Amino acid sequence: MPPGDDRDGIVTALTTAGDACAMCWQEQGDAIDAWPVRSRLTAGRLTGEKVLSPLAERLFVTAEADGEPVVAAIHCGEAGVSVRTRADLGGGAIADMHFLETPISGTVLKGAAAQRAARRGLDMGALATAAQLLGVAEGLNALTLDHLGVRRQFGRPLGSFQALQHRAVDLHMAAALGEASVDQAAELYDADPDAATTRAAISAAKARACEAAALASREAIQLHGAIGFTEESDVSLFVRTILGLKPRFGGALAHRRRFLALGGDIDG
Repeated sequence: MPPGDDRDGIVTALTTAGDACAMCWQEQGDAIDAWPVRSRLTAGRLTGEKVLSPLAERLFVTAEADGEPVVAAIHCGEAGVSVRTRADLGGGAIADMHFLETPISGTVLKGAAAQRAARRGLDMGALATAAQLLGVAEGLNALTLDHLGVRRQFGRPLGSFQALQHRAVDLHMAAALGEASVDQAAELYDADPDAATTRAAISAAKARACEAAALASREAIQLHGAIGFTEESDVSLFVRTILGLKPRFGGALAHRRRFLALGGDIDG
């Protein structure tokens, strides 16, 4: 971590059990980058709003100070912090944060160092979320395939009908393409996390993971029939988790746009 006003305190917070930390960066639900932001840091006090923030005792908040990007550390218990929690579709809770002249405990990063650290963190978050989405999608696909094998219609298992076999193959292909994209993006990130090709590969992975998970959800509900609509079925657990994960660190549309903006080339 580059030097900052509160480097030692941040390291202590990150390594002390019970002091949960989280990055608080989004100002609109479809955001994909940490900057530009409307949040302002003036004379050691932060004013602004963030959405879809994880709940934590200590937040690393993106802002601008004198036109320069900064990441500031804030304790949630400080004066001027308002928290509105809501249920996360994927489980747990998320929060919308409002800061009104909230005193910060320190400036962690400034300028190019802040932008680089935030970009790397968000890219890793997008890549990890893509991998998680594919894991959930594969679990849901397994549930669907098992249903096709045991559910009988017209005296035969549903899985014996060729039309449904083709749809099952589509599920497998979408997941396999997503896995290949995640593997490639991870290799590129390890080699050079700041390269344009790496960021393009991460966007491709996240977009494909969103598409594979959405397809898994639609087909699971369709192929399970009325069972797929019920709360009692495990299908609903998988689908809600997918709905919660898809927009996290940017949805498919935002990542397609970034992929094209970065040149749309991940081979070289």
